[in-house]
Amino acid sequence: MRRRLSTETVDAQALRDTALVGALIIAGLLSARGLYQIDVHYYHRYGELLIHHGGLPVEYPALSALVFALPLALPIGYHTAFALEMVVVLVALALVGRHLVPERGWLGRFVVYVALGTGSVIFARYDLAPALASFVAVVCARRGRFGTAWVAAAIGAALKVFPVLLLPGFFIAEWRISGRPPWRRAALLAAVGGVLVGIQSALAPGTVLTPLSWEIHRGFEYSSLPGTLSLVLGAGHAHFGVAFRNVEVFGPAHAAIGVAVLVAELVAVALVWRAGWRERLGVAEVSVLVLSVAVLGGRSLAPQYLIWLAPLWALWPRHNALVLTAVLTTLTYPEAFLATSLLAHSTSVLPAAIFGALRNVAFVTGTLSFARQRLNERAPAVVASDKGPAATIWSARVVRPSGRITREASSAAELRPAPRGLSLGGGTSVLDGR
Repeated sequence: MRRRLSTETVDAQALRDTALVGALIIAGLLSARGLYQIDVHYYHRYGELLIHHGGLPVEYPALSALVFALPLALPIGYHTAFALEMVVVLVALALVGRHLVPERGWLGRFVVYVALGTGSVIFARYDLAPALASFVAVVCARRGRFGTAWVAAAIGAALKVFPVLLLPGFFIAEWRISGRPPWRRAALLAAVGGVLVGIQSALAPGTVLTPLSWEIHRGFEYSSLPGTLSLVLGAGHAHFGVAFRNVEVFGPAHAAIGVAVLVAELVAVALVWRAGWRERLGVAEVSVLVLSVAVLGGRSLAPQYLIWLAPLWALWPRHNALVLTAVLTTLTYPEAFLATSLLAHSTSVLPAAIFGALRNVAFVTGTLSFARQRLNERAPAVVASDKGPAATIWSARVVRPSGRITREASSAAELRPAPRGLSLGGGTSVLDGR
């Protein structure tokens, strides 16, 4: 009887998961048309460039060209073929989460974040591909499978640069667990990367650094955090213009804002990595916070960037500020942006920029709140000891193999923090919630 109930529960969960993914696919396919697919025109061009001339994209890493070329193999229109390719990637991501994520409700939370924040572009941008690679990397790292994690992050970085930011966090976590820095793994990855860069340079000279150059020289997209700061600090003097295939903000404080945001971004990332080294944050927490800082500090904050974060946000209970971030992202683009350009017949995107500013406030607030919650879960406490000086205890939410989350603590008098990582009763590691 118990086995039959268990089977029925599993079947019901599988049915709900299938319905959720199916609904997201239908909504995404209905949205993936018209103005929302302007980027797909460039993907089509890059795919043909690779096949017919061996050329590579200007603003994307080399491996992305393969993603752009694959839809050309289908005997249907490129836009439809590309959307179907992204459907396959989405299904793969859902399957990875279902099999590797122990937390219940992950898929539902993921669908909520994606549907509210990126539903209009989920199949009209290729960001699902690097998001899948980065998600595999993080879930494998939190399970202690660092070899797979490093490889997945490297593949993601070859598709779109951002997954490379995960590697320092992996390095720190593996060092803390194993007791020695994984220099061999880092050296091997660097060597393989060097060989691939050499091959790319030989086949397509001058293309290795073009994605980095594109990012450095572009301005502040109208809804990005630097763009919001430009509008506020340059009130009355800032204006909009088109550059780098986007609407950007131009203002008198452009250079100063760029430097200030970069410094703040570097400090924030350093603090997150420091918290990871001190075991105040696990590798999954470090990963999502580093990527959040990178997205917030970037010169563009397009809706597809939330696709990078949504699978990771969903590892924890739904956060209202992050849900609001997703909703305001959709109100920024496509809603306000297209309403301005189509209804008012104007190039001004001020209404969309205002929604973008509100989204940025919610994003910053949600990220800070998330960080505070995760730090509090691992906060040390000092307790009196009748055997001597006060002892420090570390408490942490620990995910059992069954997926049940409990809270445990061990005395530092019995368990001293060591390079191999904290261990709580029965060998359960504080790191990564394993």
